[in-house]
Amino acid sequence: MKRIGKWIRWGIVLGLGLSVWGSFAPALHAQSSGAVAERFDVEIQVRPDGTMEVAEHQTIRFNGTFRRGFREIPLRRTEGITILDLRDDEATYRREPSGQPFTYEVEESREGITVRWFFPPTTNAVRTFHLRYQVRGAIRRYPEGDQLWWNPLPAEHAYEIRRSTVTVVLPPGALAQRIAAYGPADGEILEGGRTVRFQVRRPLQPDESFEIRIQFPHGILPPEPPAWQVQEDRLPLYNLGLLALGLLLLVGGPALALALWAARGRDPDVGVVPDQLAEPPSTDPPAMVGVLLDERADLRDILATVVDLARRGVLTIEEIREGFRRDFILRRTGQENDLRPFEAVLLRALFNGSPARRLGELRYRFFRRLPEIEAALYRAVAQAGWFAGRPDRVRGRYQLLAFAFGGLAVLAGIAAGNWSGEGLWGMWAVAVGLGGTALAWFLIAPHMPRKTRKGAELAARWRAFARGLRRLQQLAPDEARARLEAYLPYAIAFGMERRFLRQWQELAPDLPPPPWYRPWIDPHPASAPGRVPGHAAPVPSPGGLGVPSLDDAATALTGGLNAFAESLTGMLNTAADTFVSRPPSDRGGGGRWSGGGGFGGGGGGGGRSGFG
Repeated sequence: MKRIGKWIRWGIVLGLGLSVWGSFAPALHAQSSGAVAERFDVEIQVRPDGTMEVAEHQTIRFNGTFRRGFREIPLRRTEGITILDLRDDEATYRREPSGQPFTYEVEESREGITVRWFFPPTTNAVRTFHLRYQVRGAIRRYPEGDQLWWNPLPAEHAYEIRRSTVTVVLPPGALAQRIAAYGPADGEILEGGRTVRFQVRRPLQPDESFEIRIQFPHGILPPEPPAWQVQEDRLPLYNLGLLALGLLLLVGGPALALALWAARGRDPDVGVVPDQLAEPPSTDPPAMVGVLLDERADLRDILATVVDLARRGVLTIEEIREGFRRDFILRRTGQENDLRPFEAVLLRALFNGSPARRLGELRYRFFRRLPEIEAALYRAVAQAGWFAGRPDRVRGRYQLLAFAFGGLAVLAGIAAGNWSGEGLWGMWAVAVGLGGTALAWFLIAPHMPRKTRKGAELAARWRAFARGLRRLQQLAPDEARARLEAYLPYAIAFGMERRFLRQWQELAPDLPPPPWYRPWIDPHPASAPGRVPGHAAPVPSPGGLGVPSLDDAATALTGGLNAFAESLTGMLNTAADTFVSRPPSDRGGGGRWSGGGGFGGGGGGGGRSGFG
């Protein structure tokens, strides 16, 4: 208990210490900055023509040596600012860009006016500066009463302001009706109502300021409101309209996308189709079937075509090993009759006129031929009458539209970021609405290729056949064994080659690998029957070398099928990696796969101030 009490006491002490430090840290920072404003007083005269003459009086205590100061005054919510003069208690400053003592320069930009002045080196002393400028178009005009809403002190300053008094003198005949101070200041009406004085309640820490607001009768000043006020008074209406537009885009964009899919993208209803089929519903090649089902020409379709061409005797595949390196050789057989256009394009891409090619030779090269092969596949399914249009082009049109909405959303977001500070926050609703519309069109684009009735019926039957491939065990053993090799390319196109090969091993463990594929088999396996370490064991070979026993032959057949399954899987993985591989220099990101509102900031003025 004593230990717990000790920790509680230390916690209380630490908390009090942090609280004290939090209270004094800003003041310490201000003092360490080297300058403190003993006073920062402002006098504002509102002229009968609606302009304001502002006089700032800064009494600065310098701790160290200083030679220059600056004051930035924003142009926001004004129609212009003109610097009248600058002086201190020693001299009136000259306006010239020399940087010499008792001179000042003015820089104008779209955002505001910056005044920089230079004075003799001042060390550990107090100096008072008097800056006078005219502000045009800062008074708001309303039928219920005109308003002065202004930030008399710089909103950003690195020094403490210990005392500040702001005095506002209204034009003759104008009496203050309402006053308010937003920040650590209090206001009072003096001299029968023409003069209003505001005083800070405590020292202002760095970057701390306040706003003043005074309302007086309308009609004393010229009645025309400044242009910025007309624009700003319309902001609620603008924001309401933008909010409605954003909601319309957010709801209407996805709804339109869904309606368009129902009208132009949804496949026709084909009625009742068998749950599964034991035989292919047509003789179409696996690559075209793959595109029919997922509406994309992808790597699986190309790999399925390679295996299908090998099964049909157009080429052979052989695995080779060179040390620890694994590669595969594709050889043409010369039997290339009755090839479909996309198959001929694939053969040209694989062999480029050579009788044989290693997969390794295609690395960093084959990817350039992929668009040509995919385009040929899309043409094939369109010419077969399975789709109303080429799937890639239909999908591309809607993706382009989605990109357009996305680009507009980005532009709207940039505009919202720039304009929200001006009160036009409704642009955020438009940006969100456009973003939601873009997302909806991105999601709907892959589903917009529409099948014809012929294509939809054929796709439904091929899906039933794919379900049948998953249940080959239900077929009679002899029937299943007879179909394994013919169905392998379709299993690859359906993305179920591993499951299919496992079924092959279960249904026909004694079935030798197909003649068009030669897996690499270790000629000297350490576990072979009769194997003596350091000596070769007799194994079956195409040339008939060695005379193994019947048991050895059965074991070799099973091992050959296992080797075929493992080797074919490796070939598919290697080919997939090779076909899409790009040189390092070509790789990019990704791959194929009254107005004026209520309380709070609403006035002009503010800006920055500092010394150096």
